[in-house]
Amino acid sequence: MAKTRGELLTTDVGQIVGKSQAYALLVDSAGTAILDAGGNEQIVELQAVGGRLKVDIGSLASEPFVETDLVAGEFTFSVAMNGFTIINNGVANLTFTINGDTFTLKPSQGFQEKLSPFTVVAIASTGALSFVAYGLL
Repeated sequence: MAKTRGELLTTDVGQIVGKSQAYALLVDSAGTAILDAGGNEQIVELQAVGGRLKVDIGSLASEPFVETDLVAGEFTFSVAMNGFTIINNGVANLTFTINGDTFTLKPSQGFQEKLSPFTVVAIASTGALSFVAYGLL
């Protein structure tokens, strides 16, 4: 039986590998499907969090920077970020600290995670620094 857009929004639930998953079609306030850059409808997985449904539609990259943008080993974002992405392009281990938590990346290793809001990241290396990084809103 065909489903209307409204029926799609109430989700289609299935049992996959012992995990309940629910999906929804993203629409605007007029009920028109929101399309991605390729013209495809966007379907998202819904997650139950604290008795509410949560839709993860991703994060926005903001304020990209490289090693020459550090001031005294730190970069300060103009607004609070909710995540961080960095790729170690150097030949030595790189460490970065956000909200008191320190992470280590080996050469060519990357990191992308959501975090508690922060504005400052400290970055150091046992050798010459070479990286590209940005915050996630």
